Amino acid sequence: TSSASSRRAGTSNGIPDHTIGEFPNANNPNTMTVQTHQWSLPYDPAPNPTPTPLGSDFGYADNGIPFRPYSHEYWNDDETSGWLYEPIAGGVLLGVDCNFGHVQPDGAYHYHGLPEVFVERDTSDDMVFVGYAADGFPIYARWGYAIADDDTSGLAEMASSWQLRAGERPDGPGGTYDGTFDEDYEYVGGSGDLDECNGRVGETPLHGLSYTYFLTDTYPYVPRCFRGTPTISQGPGDSGDTGGGDSGDTGGGGGTTCSSVGDTAECADACHPDAIGCVCANTPSGGTCAPTCAIDDDCPPGPNNTTMTCVNDVCRPEGGPGGM
Repeated sequence: TSSASSRRAGTSNGIPDHTIGEFPNANNPNTMTVQTHQWSLPYDPAPNPTPTPLGSDFGYADNGIPFRPYSHEYWNDDETSGWLYEPIAGGVLLGVDCNFGHVQPDGAYHYHGLPEVFVERDTSDDMVFVGYAADGFPIYARWGYAIADDDTSGLAEMASSWQLRAGERPDGPGGTYDGTFDEDYEYVGGSGDLDECNGRVGETPLHGLSYTYFLTDTYPYVPRCFRGTPTISQGPGDSGDTGGGDSGDTGGGGGTTCSSVGDTAECADACHPDAIGCVCANTPSGGTCAPTCAIDDDCPPGPNNTTMTCVNDVCRPEGGPGGM
C-alpha cells in the first residue's frame, strides 16, 4: 500500500501470505489463481449520519485479501426468496478454511470472517490492526479498549449488537431462527459494544481517535454496512466485483454502491469505460452500479475478464442471477 495526501492506494495479487486450506476441496471445486486487486481509499474519511448498505467488497486486509461477507447462496436457489445463507453457519457448505476463507469460481481467495492465521501473527498486547474498509476507516480484529476513548483501559473482546431473532421464521425455510440465514439476525442497539456496522468511535494504536470497524467471533463476523462512503476504485481484472463473489457478482462496473435502483444519474462514470451506460442495479447485498446493455455484446469484461451476459438490460456474470 501507499499513501498520498488524500488517498490510500494499494494493489495485490490476491495470494495470501499465510497458511490456508486445501483448494479445491470436497465442498469447493475452485482453484486459487493470481488476481489483480487495486483500491484507492480516502486517507481521512468522514462518517455519515446513516449507514450505507454493503454493495461491494467490504474492504481489504493488510495483506491484500478482500473481505466478502455474503455467500450469495439462497434457500431453494431462489434469489427472490428473501433467505440468504450465512456462510459461516454451515447451512450451505462452501469449503471455507481455518481463516473462514475460500476460493470463488474466478479463482479469487477471500475472507468471509475473521482470518485466524493472519491475526495470530500479531504477538503484541495491543489491538490488532487488520486492514481498511472501502470507506477508508480502519478494521481491527476482535479486541478493543475496554473504555473506548481510553487507551490505558486494557483490552476487552468487542460484542456485536446483532442478535438472533426470537421465534420461528414466517415463511421460506420455516423453522426456528438459528443463524443459518442472514435474516435470522436483527440489530438491537445497545445490546453490545458496537453499532449496526460493527464499529464504534474510540482510540486505536495506529489511527488515534477514529471510527473503527471490528471483526467479531459472532454475527456479523465481517461488517455488513459502511459508516462512511465506500469508494474502492477497481483496477484491471477486478472491475465490478460487488462483494459476495460466490455466485451473485455484478460485473463490469465500478463496485460502487447506490441507493436508487433504476437510477442512472447516481451511477454516472461509475462503470467500466467501455460500458454503454451505467445504472443502479439491485444485488443481494444492496444497490450497486452496473453496466446497462441490450445484447450480450454490450457487456464489458467482468471481474478477472469473466464473460458477462445481458440479463434484463443489466450485465451479469454468465450463469449468475439476473434482474433489477
